Amino acid sequence: MRNLDEISLELGALRADNEEAKKQRDRLFEELKEVNRKLSVIPMLSEDLDAIKPHINEYRKLKNRGVGLIIGIALAAGGVGASFLKFLQGFSSGH
Repeated sequence: MRNLDEISLELGALRADNEEAKKQRDRLFEELKEVNRKLSVIPMLSEDLDAIKPHINEYRKLKNRGVGLIIGIALAAGGVGASFLKFLQGFSSGH
């Protein structure tokens, strides 16, 4: 049979473990509250993104037009440059 001191020591250890577990649970609940608070912002961000989506699409259209325009200008400039070189070659070989 155990003596009363051993039982008292074990009971004290169990109480200490229980207190530490309670502190850990409280910290976890606080962290969960923080995560929940951060996640509650997501619907508001979604609404904000829906509001600016037309502007983003317009920007993409303009960007694509600009890239197309630059490519067209580059092709035209290449053609003019090639024609100019052909002209210069014909001019220099003719004399």
